[in-house]
Amino acid sequence: MPNAAATQVRERPILFSGPMVRAILDRRKTQTRRVIVDRAKDEDGWITTCPGEGFTPELVRRDFACPYGDPGDRLWVRETWASVPATAYRCSVEEDGSQVAHKESPDGYGWAIYRAGWTHCAPSWKPSIHMPRWASRLTLEITDVRVERVQSITDDDAWDEGCADFVGEPIDAGERWILPREAPRDEYRRLWDKLNAKRGYGWDANPWVWALTFMVVPQ
Repeated sequence: MPNAAATQVRERPILFSGPMVRAILDRRKTQTRRVIVDRAKDEDGWITTCPGEGFTPELVRRDFACPYGDPGDRLWVRETWASVPATAYRCSVEEDGSQVAHKESPDGYGWAIYRAGWTHCAPSWKPSIHMPRWASRLTLEITDVRVERVQSITDDDAWDEGCADFVGEPIDAGERWILPREAPRDEYRRLWDKLNAKRGYGWDANPWVWALTFMVVPQ
């Protein structure tokens, strides 16, 4: 008989920004890329390392364990949230039910109502890092894990990262105005630098990344 412990699905938390949560909810985002960083302890405490120039995807997979899991494992999404006590507001669904507000909502209202609703409130938003498992509304199942350099991303992959053809600000071209367009990969490059350049993992550094493909698990 198969070992139940060996076949048990593992769950881990993962952080996403508000716009990326919206993209997942809209089913526009099915991939995410995260810098490969390994933590090791020396005499002075914890240090971080990342694969160097001589590494290959095969060597990275051998020497670095993916902290997000393998195909079949699940990730529960942490996002900006607020807890609203049932006794504080006039609830429209369950008077004694717990309620969670999520700041990103596909309906554009400003937050989504989870499990139970309320007619009015002013949520005190909490950082995503502090979201507990029970408050998460999004669970993702990993379907593929690849190792690559961030600049290896294609336009198709960038599209699956939630980036579409980008239309920039109108430019006066004399007799007419033009709308500059950029490929999804160029939009992703700007997004990557916004999130990672200050950490030393900008686009030009071309760091190694975990390229995760996932699907939303129905709740």
